[in-house]
Amino acid sequence: MKTTIDLPEALVKRAKQKALHQGRSFKDLIAEYIRRGLNELPSPPVPGAAGVLEITPDGLPLFRGDSTPGYQVPTLEGLLSLERATLEQEDLQRAGLPG
Repeated sequence: MKTTIDLPEALVKRAKQKALHQGRSFKDLIAEYIRRGLNELPSPPVPGAAGVLEITPDGLPLFRGDSTPGYQVPTLEGLLSLERATLEQEDLQRAGLPG
């Protein structure tokens, strides 16, 4: 599967040199590093304003509410809206436009 990601030029250069030194493709080297990273221990929970966000071992977000009165678990619609807004903001920043 093809995908595009932005990486620092110096990092890509080092990875390409390492792949060449090991006699393997850049793609294989990057795939191995991603696999290794995904197999590491799960990240600790990230405290949120009104709860805790955990990333489960299968990589899915899990929201645990706290005992704050009125706390509501985020809805799928709300999360998708937040993701869209975040992606739009990133696009504006990459284009050098004010957000």
